[in-house]
Amino acid sequence: MAVSKLYRHQFDDLWARAMRESPLAPDGAVDQLMSRLADFLDVEQIQHVAVHDASAYLYDLTTLGLSGMGWNVFVVSRAPQSEEEARSQAEFLDEQKRATDSIGFCFYLYLENERPPVNPYIGGSLHAVFLGRAELETVFSSPVPKMTLAAIVRQQTPVARLCPFNTSQEASGAMFYGRRSELALLVEDFTKCIAIHGARRIGKTSLLKQAYRILKNRYHDESRRVYYFNCLTWDGYLHACQRLAHKIDPRREPRMELSDRNIEYLLERRSRNGSKPLLLFFDEVDRLIDLDSVNNWQFFSLLASAKDANHVRFVLAGYRSVDRLAFGDRSLRYSIPNRPPEAIQPPDTPLLLQMASLRLGPLGRREADSLFVEPLKLTDVALEGETSLQESVWRLTAGYPFFVQFVGQLLFRIAAKRGDHRLSADDVTLVEQDAELREFLETHFIENTQQNGTVVGVERCCAMLFAHSGDASWTEQDFWEGCRRHKIPLGADGLGTVHRAVKNLVDSQILATCGARHTFAFPAMKSVLTSCFPNLSIAIRAHLEN
Repeated sequence: MAVSKLYRHQFDDLWARAMRESPLAPDGAVDQLMSRLADFLDVEQIQHVAVHDASAYLYDLTTLGLSGMGWNVFVVSRAPQSEEEARSQAEFLDEQKRATDSIGFCFYLYLENERPPVNPYIGGSLHAVFLGRAELETVFSSPVPKMTLAAIVRQQTPVARLCPFNTSQEASGAMFYGRRSELALLVEDFTKCIAIHGARRIGKTSLLKQAYRILKNRYHDESRRVYYFNCLTWDGYLHACQRLAHKIDPRREPRMELSDRNIEYLLERRSRNGSKPLLLFFDEVDRLIDLDSVNNWQFFSLLASAKDANHVRFVLAGYRSVDRLAFGDRSLRYSIPNRPPEAIQPPDTPLLLQMASLRLGPLGRREADSLFVEPLKLTDVALEGETSLQESVWRLTAGYPFFVQFVGQLLFRIAAKRGDHRLSADDVTLVEQDAELREFLETHFIENTQQNGTVVGVERCCAMLFAHSGDASWTEQDFWEGCRRHKIPLGADGLGTVHRAVKNLVDSQILATCGARHTFAFPAMKSVLTSCFPNLSIAIRAHLEN
C-alpha cells in the first residue's frame, strides 16, 4: 500500500502531542503515532499492551527480510529519570518480548527530542534497537521507509547478526520467493483438494503457511474458517479428530471420543451446512496416512465424505505416503517395461484420484537468483561480479531453495569476517570445499532415504552404486544391473523395486531426470557419497542390514 509522506508540520504536531501525553491514553497521540508508523512500513500491528508510562506494540516485520525480523516488539516511553525507572523499563521490555514469543530484534522508542544513552539494564540478549525523534522522522520522511528502518538496524547491529538466510525454519515474508503459480492454486482455486509432494526441506511447509496466512488475512472477518495443522505427532483417528476439534471448536473436543458422528456434525455446522466450507491445511501427513491405512482409512474416509458434502476443502502435504494416498501405484502401471497394466493394482484409498497433484521441485533461475541476491542487498554485503557469483551459486545449488539458503548462509559468514564485507565467485569455490556443505548434503541424503525412521536400503544402495560408477548418467536398467552385480535383494518384482527406488530418489531431489536417464540433482552429491562411503561393499552391507 502506498502511503503519502507526512509534511514536516504534521510530524511535528503528532510528535509534540505524543510527548505531552501522560498517562498514555488508548487511541491517544502515541497510539496514533505508532499506527502511522505501521502504515508507513506497510506492516500489520498484531497486538498492543499499555501501562501507565509505557506502551508495547507487536508488529509483523517479516517483509523487511532481515534476520531477526518477524514478530517484533516496539516499546514506547520517555527516558528513565532514575535507576529504578531504568530497571523497570528493561523488565517491561523483557516481559513483552517473552510474552509474545518474539525471538528477533525489539525496538525501544524514546519520546525525547534527543535519544538518551542506552539503558544499561537492557541486555544484549534482547537484541534491542533504540530510536528517538531523529530516527523516527527519518523513517517517516523516507521514500522507502522499510529500507530506512533496515539501515537503522544495521547501524546498531554487528553484521554477523544480520544473516538473512535460515535453513531451520520455513521461509516467510520477504524470504518467500517464487512458487507464484503454486500459491495461486492454493488460495484461488477452491474447486479442488490438493496433494503436495516433495522432498524434505523443498518448501512444502513454507508454501502451506504462506497460503494459510493469505487466506487468514482475506477472511479475517471469518477467522474461524481457515486452519493449519502440523500432523507430525498425530497418533491415529481419534487423536486426529481431537486435534481438529481443539482448533475448530475447543468446546466440542471432549465429545469426540463419544461418537464418530460428532466430528462430522462439527464440520457440517461450522461450514454452515456446506455454504462456506472450512479451508484446512494439513502438513507432515505421512505418519498419519500410514497409521490410518491399517485402521480402515477412518480419518481420510471422514475427510473424503466431508469434501463430498462441501464441508471442507483441504490441502495435504507430505513426502512419501501422501503419494500413496492420492495416487496409489498408478505410475508403475505405465513405467515398468514388459509389465501389463493389470499386474499392478493401486490400493483402495478413500481419496484415490480425487485430489490435484502439486509436486514441488527447484525454483526457476530468476527466483533462485532473487532468493540469493535480494536478501544480501539489505545487509552491508557487497557483491563483486554479481552475474558471475549468481552463476556459481546456480551451478552448485541447481535452484533448490533449501540449498540456496544454506550456501547463502555460508557465504554470508565469509563476508561478515571481512572488513569490506565483499563476496565474489571465488568464495563459492571455498564453500564447495567446506566440511559443513558436505555434512549438509550427507544429511539430505540420509533424511530422504528413510521412511518413518526406517532406512530404505535399496534407495541408498542405488545412489551409492551410481556415485561409485564414475558414469555421468544411468538408466533404470543400469541401476537394476548394478543391484544384480552386487547381489542386492530386490524380491520377486526386481525391476519394479528398482523403479520405485529411483522414482523416490528423484522425488527426494537426490537424482534428477533427463528423459530416460538420471543424474545427481546436485553435482556435489556424487563426491559427497564417495567420500562418506568410500568402501562400496561395506556401505551396501551396512545399509541393507539396517
